[in-house]
Amino acid sequence: MDVADLIELTEERVLRMARDLAVRHAELSVDPRAVRNAGPEALAARAKALREDAEALSSRAGEPCAMAAELHEVAALQERFVAEHPDWIEERISTGRVRLFPDAGARPDAARGRDVAAPVASLSVELAAGGRTDVAERLLADYAREANDYPLYRVADFYERDAAARRALRPDTSPERAHRLLALSRATARRPLLPPAVVALGGMVASGKSTVATAIASRLAAPRIEGDRVREFMEGAAPGTHASAAQRLVGFAPGFEERTFEAFLSYADAVLDSGRAVVLDCGLPTRERRRAVRELAARHAVPFRFVECRADPAACAARLAERNVSDACVGAAWEAVAAAYAESWEPPDEIPDGDRLIVDTTRPLEQTIADVADTLPLWPAGIDA
Repeated sequence: MDVADLIELTEERVLRMARDLAVRHAELSVDPRAVRNAGPEALAARAKALREDAEALSSRAGEPCAMAAELHEVAALQERFVAEHPDWIEERISTGRVRLFPDAGARPDAARGRDVAAPVASLSVELAAGGRTDVAERLLADYAREANDYPLYRVADFYERDAAARRALRPDTSPERAHRLLALSRATARRPLLPPAVVALGGMVASGKSTVATAIASRLAAPRIEGDRVREFMEGAAPGTHASAAQRLVGFAPGFEERTFEAFLSYADAVLDSGRAVVLDCGLPTRERRRAVRELAARHAVPFRFVECRADPAACAARLAERNVSDACVGAAWEAVAAAYAESWEPPDEIPDGDRLIVDTTRPLEQTIADVADTLPLWPAGIDA
């Protein structure tokens, strides 16, 4: 897709792009041979190649060269990442995130191994270089959700730096664009414009949690980890598919919910490792689960905010009825989901007032976001503005 077409994007179009990528990547083969192109040794070699390119630029210039100096800095960042985080790279391989991609321009049966994070990061770099860093972050967040690949965040900056540096080195890249690309590469190692935080949503079913979570995630330029979506993938769902309300009531094997929550926390941990904020949309009905999330925020030394969504019973009942219709449910399926959830709910009175915000979701959404903005810094509305 032409970069010019990517600048004016709606949220729906970005989501569609992310979903298409997730579905396409899921169809690619996982092959042990792919590891030679995406393991620690291979990524270290790519970093070394950037340093050699920087040295070649200096030699051709015959004097100190600004672009060579910038490229040296990027190469150093890449080398340090590989040296410090080989476990993150190996995890991508062990979890099947390195796939065999058709090799464009080669024979029809040719393929090479790549981390699925690489093409996503390459596209996000194009968006950021076009002045839409907010959209670039939205693409990463939507892809992570659609592919259930939140550990992508641990390697995203590496692949973004790699893509930006290699684009800067192309003969057809203007000096101005090359400088911007290299500036983007170096910026990934610096403090983000918005500080990281953990924002968790709570409340009854149909209280408006997901609507508010989506809006907050957009304004934080942060991923939203949705508990129901994580559960669907744990049950074997594929990208592009979703469970019905009736399927959510199916009994699970002992320990399933605990394993799902452990996965949920591990995904949040991966996002925080990247220095980004994360929005947790899973209700957190019990004190034990809320404590686990607060401890996660404390380990990363980032603020924690619990946004409790409330709505009057009539509004919730109307929303449940609408879901029954939109999901083509038989009977009162969503009412059954809501009743089961309500039985497990424990009031969040253990959370200090300074970390807890109660919002009435029957008010306009903009008022709720304004309340959140009083406690956390947010981006101005932008992607569809």
